[in-house]
Amino acid sequence: MHLLTADALLGAVDEVRNEWLVSIRRACGLEFDRSTYDYKSRPYGQAPLEQKIKEICHARVRYGYCPVYVLLRHEGWRHGQNKTRRVYHELGLQLGNKTPQRRLKAKSQARDAIQRDLGDGLRP
Repeated sequence: MHLLTADALLGAVDEVRNEWLVSIRRACGLEFDRSTYDYKSRPYGQAPLEQKIKEICHARVRYGYCPVYVLLRHEGWRHGQNKTRRVYHELGLQLGNKTPQRRLKAKSQARDAIQRDLGDGLRP
């Protein structure tokens, strides 16, 4: 058994349909999935979307993909949230984890206590 490309298989299915006058289901048979036969590729033009997401993230640095998605919807962009998330991550705009304020405050208080205790470098 030798492998054929998808285009060659599509041509073979069309040839069988025209020659034997059978349905797509019968022409595909066991060798070829009908969903592949019916598949229509769509152009992948997301450059304007990428540019708009970059603009929003440049203006609002701490925004994740969810607020960006909401802003895009308000501006009239119609696409899914998953696409926004995928483009956001492809552009490398993923936010880092932010340290909670309580930890920062505790660190500074500990540092101040050590400096106060040591003062001149000698412990009492």
